[in-house]
Amino acid sequence: MPFKGNDSSVSCEEWLINSQWTVRRRLQENNLTRKTPAIGPIFTPAHRQARLRFALDHLNWMLEQWGSDLFSDETRVYLHRSDRRRKVYRRPR
Repeated sequence: MPFKGNDSSVSCEEWLINSQWTVRRRLQENNLTRKTPAIGPIFTPAHRQARLRFALDHLNWMLEQWGSDLFSDETRVYLHRSDRRRKVYRRPR
């Protein structure tokens, strides 16, 4: 049912909610999925060399040696609020 500006039985808020779901349905029908765009630093040849050097230097480490190191992936974790990241719609590869 198209929105009619003079129809008082449908509020603007109801129309916006319905149109939001209509848009989502149309995106889904066209095989578009909601994704968070990847953002990160550019991976340079120097980074590649540093990773290779690290891997070769630690190739023969024992389990006890790895237990003394601490690694962090710097992941953001939110339990009670949105992280406010933008979403984009993309076709699957």
